[in-house]
Amino acid sequence: MKPAEGYYTPLKMTSLDAAKLYEDASLDFVFIDASHEYEDVKNDINAWLPKVKMGGVIAGHDYPWESVAKAVHEVLADEIIRTNNICWAVIKTKK
Repeated sequence: MKPAEGYYTPLKMTSLDAAKLYEDASLDFVFIDASHEYEDVKNDINAWLPKVKMGGVIAGHDYPWESVAKAVHEVLADEIIRTNNICWAVIKTKK
């Protein structure tokens, strides 16, 4: 994380608790790299997606995991999902 120092705020708490600290539509970019469990991924996306501004990006890691890919496609079905077989990303276009 050293090269990105000053561009992020480290928080030592669960992803769901951290999401509560941010106003809706207040973030340009969110990157999720947490649990690979299907329900956890869904919960993370659902918690963080409202925090992303229209035109902002929500993305995550570990796309090859079936549980991750399933949750991404289920929750973000109306968005264009881009992947590189490792990460997934969506430019938010819908509320």
